[in-house]
Amino acid sequence: MILLYKNNLKIFNNKYIYCFIRKKKIILTPEEFIRQNILYYIIYKKKFNINNILVEKKFFNFKIDILLKKKKKNFILIECKSFKKNINIKILNKILIYKKYIKPKYTFFYNGKLINIKKNKIKKYNDLFI
Repeated sequence: MILLYKNNLKIFNNKYIYCFIRKKKIILTPEEFIRQNILYYIIYKKKFNINNILVEKKFFNFKIDILLKKKKKNFILIECKSFKKNINIKILNKILIYKKYIKPKYTFFYNGKLINIKKNKIKKYNDLFI
């Protein structure tokens, strides 16, 4: 599944993109573009409560890209990368560390295509909220 909501995103001079959660302009990088696309989908297409979304939160030496909370519990963790990047062992290890300590119900790698990583197995999903 590739989500591209470029027409719905606020991009300024091809240098900045508006973050729906942080409510400010962020430097436009390929990874930030992917992050804002999935956030748009989560907020506007799936109607997920904006108050239950954390973006770029520090966690040890890492930053969690997106964490969705449900009933005050960690529900979905999404690791975003540029559409040019495929999942590799470094990314997988980072995600597995998150799974161990944050304990979300679901963990996803997102680069324009959606992949669920559950119980150390990788499974592709067509829709985030099936």
